[in-house]
Amino acid sequence: MTEILDLVETFIQNSIAVMTTNPERKTEWCERIRSFMLADHTGSDYLDINIFEEVLNLLEGKPVEPLEEHPFYWVIARIQEGIRHPERTERQYAAEVLAAVQAFLSAEDWKDSRKILFQEQAWLLTPEALEMLDLYTRQAEKKQEHEEVKLLYLHKRILESSMQIGIVRTFEKLGVS
Repeated sequence: MTEILDLVETFIQNSIAVMTTNPERKTEWCERIRSFMLADHTGSDYLDINIFEEVLNLLEGKPVEPLEEHPFYWVIARIQEGIRHPERTERQYAAEVLAAVQAFLSAEDWKDSRKILFQEQAWLLTPEALEMLDLYTRQAEKKQEHEEVKLLYLHKRILESSMQIGIVRTFEKLGVS
């Protein structure tokens, strides 16, 4: 899954770049996306071509209204956030991710977790959020806090699943709606 996340992250960063720091490459980037969409992706469980259409709409200034239930809505949210705040430093970005992860972990119940995940998906559905949960898990393992390790692992699995099949389907599988 790490390979897929790396590719998605590159896609997000390139899309932000052509709208902020490298607008001269926007036409080329849009053409690459169109070419990708035309390729045969039969058998790919992870791929939904509709998200690429929505990203093209965004890049071309057309209305974008992806449903929050769409499995890859978080990609659009990340791109929109990056375009709105291109000046955000890595430190500011890390602080946003940290705040979102802490809110997600301190939710009262799974319904609250779902709500926070919807609100903060631009920060939570990122490789950095997964890395942060890994770090917290390693710290809990060192302290032999077994219940905390299980809870952190579950939160990470929820984020990973949300990145693959969407937030709605992930919580449906948990029996939370």
